[in-house]
Amino acid sequence: MITVRDLQLMLDQAVHTGQVKLDSEVRFINKDRKDCSFEEKYHSIAPGFTKNGPPVDRRFGEGTFHLAQESVLQDAPKQLMLSFDWS
Repeated sequence: MITVRDLQLMLDQAVHTGQVKLDSEVRFINKDRKDCSFEEKYHSIAPGFTKNGPPVDRRFGEGTFHLAQESVLQDAPKQLMLSFDWS
């Protein structure tokens, strides 16, 4: 799990070092060598707890940020997997 702060810091660093631009695509890659892109749509669940006590986001109560998958997962290139040290 990463937090919104972690994600923001990763993106800020990648943009600052010139590895990506603000118009670069965001993709998700899992350890099964699957790769997909995201839609521009997102949804969030605000922090808080239900009247009965459980967190509204079903985990920690700090809220969540959801991105929608755009494409079907495809095999990721071998070189990309090596860069994650997942080969």
